Amino acid sequence: MTKQPKVRKPHPVLHGIGLVLSAILLVAVLVGTYVLSTMATIIDSFIGALSGHYSDAEIADTKVKAEALAADVEAEGTVLVRNNDNTLPLAADNKKVNVFGWASTAWLGGGSGSGGVSGVNTDLLAALTAYGVAYNTELTDMYKDFQDGREYTRTLSAWPEQSGRLYEPDINNQTYYTQSMLDNAKSFSDTAVVVIGRLAGESNDATKQQYKRTEKGGDIVVDDTRTMLELTTEEENLLNYVGANYAHVVVLINATNVMELGQIETIPGIDACLIAGLSGSEGATAVPEVLWGDREPSGRTADTWAYDLTTAASYANAGMEGVGKYSAADGLYPADGTTNGNLDTPYTYEQVSYVDYAEGIYIGYKWYETADAEGYWDAESNEHGTGYDAVVQYPFGYGLSYTSFDWKVTDAAANGSALTKDGNVTVKVAVTNTGDRVGKDVVQLYYAAPYTAGEIEESSVELGAFAKTKELAPGESEEVTLTIPVSDMASYDVYDANHNGFTGYELDAGDYIFTVRHDAHDVDDDANATITCSLPAGMQYAEDTATGNAVSNKFTGSDAIDGVSLDGSDSDQNITYLTRADFAGTFPKTNTPTRAMTDNVKALNLY
Repeated sequence: MTKQPKVRKPHPVLHGIGLVLSAILLVAVLVGTYVLSTMATIIDSFIGALSGHYSDAEIADTKVKAEALAADVEAEGTVLVRNNDNTLPLAADNKKVNVFGWASTAWLGGGSGSGGVSGVNTDLLAALTAYGVAYNTELTDMYKDFQDGREYTRTLSAWPEQSGRLYEPDINNQTYYTQSMLDNAKSFSDTAVVVIGRLAGESNDATKQQYKRTEKGGDIVVDDTRTMLELTTEEENLLNYVGANYAHVVVLINATNVMELGQIETIPGIDACLIAGLSGSEGATAVPEVLWGDREPSGRTADTWAYDLTTAASYANAGMEGVGKYSAADGLYPADGTTNGNLDTPYTYEQVSYVDYAEGIYIGYKWYETADAEGYWDAESNEHGTGYDAVVQYPFGYGLSYTSFDWKVTDAAANGSALTKDGNVTVKVAVTNTGDRVGKDVVQLYYAAPYTAGEIEESSVELGAFAKTKELAPGESEEVTLTIPVSDMASYDVYDANHNGFTGYELDAGDYIFTVRHDAHDVDDDANATITCSLPAGMQYAEDTATGNAVSNKFTGSDAIDGVSLDGSDSDQNITYLTRADFAGTFPKTNTPTRAMTDNVKALNLY
């Protein structure tokens, strides 16, 4: 017979004392919290902490400073990508403009999720008014009547085809663009500003189709021939119209994503294009200041803008169509009854998904520039040009100015030297404003590591450092210093691709080429703009350079924290990864829509 454990009964006196003490402690905590909260300012002053109580004057002053900072960020970040015949800046006496494009009435301050803003307090139209420029309200009123705002402004609460919905009446539809309206617009101003807007964000990729409304209150039209990041036929027709009818045409891109903008170059009469990006709640105040030249556009593209996004190595595995479905995974998370609470009407997940990042390191400029170095674009030819020029419209780091600059490399002492493990490569460049307006320029320093086919994947160029000058007056110069720590150039060799018995951060022996560039593609013409350093023997970094901690694989191989390699190398799926050794044979053309889930993945499906 199994002996039962003895059950202790609570002592009635001790139990009562415990309840009393608990009650006293609770009251003390509540009273103490109240007293401390009322004396917070005094306590903060004794310990030197910032006070949580601010006067109305302090709040108002902070708001003014924050709005000014937002405007500075917007002005510094605007990218001028086209400016024929110095159309921009607009003339000081040009105080009336026609603002075309439905998106002008639904100006975007942010994307969604972590990239969102609570609201746009100052949009483009309000900014024009504050700047003293009148816009054609007849056009604006028509757009607002056509569609009063976006129906879905938070991608976390919508499907991609909802949050990415496009709205635009056709310029040829006289229900909206009456002849009298068009005549009035030409009489109002000879300047047309066309706004192109796109909204995407966390949880919803841009769609590979266009979902658009072209009639007031009409059904959603689906165009399978164009992606959301291309111009709609309505936007293209609008650009053709204004290009033929206005003396000055400026396109403003107010978008969360890189887009295909080839028509900006091919449609006659499109004079200028400014990428304004997302302005936050207040930053749009800077847009008119840039358009009229009170501020200089000095931003640079933060990604490569290609004429055709299907040329990206990541395209096949992007968007909804790039998401694969595990077969025989019913009952596994999240296809186990888990509901998605993001949408207004929660729904049950229907599948266990996967995405193959088959492009490896070749994303953005690292793909386009390396593919060019390997001759991948040599056979390309279209209306934009041949080779690389037929593929890339605006390289990474690209941007024009209202003035001109000349560069001179003043210090290239590193040329011909040997790299050291803890050393740096430093280049100095003197930038001189050779134009007749004030302006800022951006100097970029790239490097190319030695590459051996079939071993560690290396891009042909990688940004190592950059510097923006101060505002330079005509004729004024400034010397900028660009420094690349040698350790920053190390690649992570997870599978010992170079067969030296080491896995981790390392540099291969050979020549390292440093180039001073205006963007990821264009090297400056100064004789010292290309610098070569050597590394006689391979170099490894077994410890983290900042903490000194040992570096080891955490997400791949037998030591993977989750038990399964993040890259799918142990999933028995034979995923083909893009490699510089054979771009033509390994470029991801289609995704794998379905595959069986392996037992090791099933075993770790715990959530």
